[in-house]
Amino acid sequence: MGVLRVDGLTKAFGIETLFSDVSFELRRGDKVGLIGANGTGKTTLLRCLLGFQQADNGQVSLPAGETVGYVEQDSGTGKHTFYQELASAYSDVLGWQADMRRLETAIAAEKNEAAQAELLNEYAKIVDRFERGGGYEYENNIRRVAFGLGFTDADFERTLDSFSGGQKTRISLARALLR
Repeated sequence: MGVLRVDGLTKAFGIETLFSDVSFELRRGDKVGLIGANGTGKTTLLRCLLGFQQADNGQVSLPAGETVGYVEQDSGTGKHTFYQELASAYSDVLGWQADMRRLETAIAAEKNEAAQAELLNEYAKIVDRFERGGGYEYENNIRRVAFGLGFTDADFERTLDSFSGGQKTRISLARALLR
């Protein structure tokens, strides 16, 4: 079986059919181009393949443990920093980290031993999720990917709207690589 299999995928908006009965299989190492005029459904097809949008018919199969990355055409803009944009790939890890800090404060303040033991048990579960989710490596991963794509330490504090179009494309690629 290939890494990605598509059988009979169909998508329409109202009376306009964007694509009908699309079927193919991709194997590891395949390189594919998706070419067509503007507005013909290329992005919609990709969004259906990734599960961001529901197809009207058909099936997309991906073996367990496999993931598909996607670099969006329209890269992020805004007032948040480049570092924040890349760190958003680790939203679960960042949530667990915040929970750990909250519990550390609660454990230190708790005087009742039974209640403290319960908090410690909850803390241990969250630390386990944090570790399995790459919590101790995420900052190094962000730096490795960013530097590999030609960004510098100074770029981490720049806002997204200060980057050029080409740099924003590389930011989108970095975000996809970190997911």
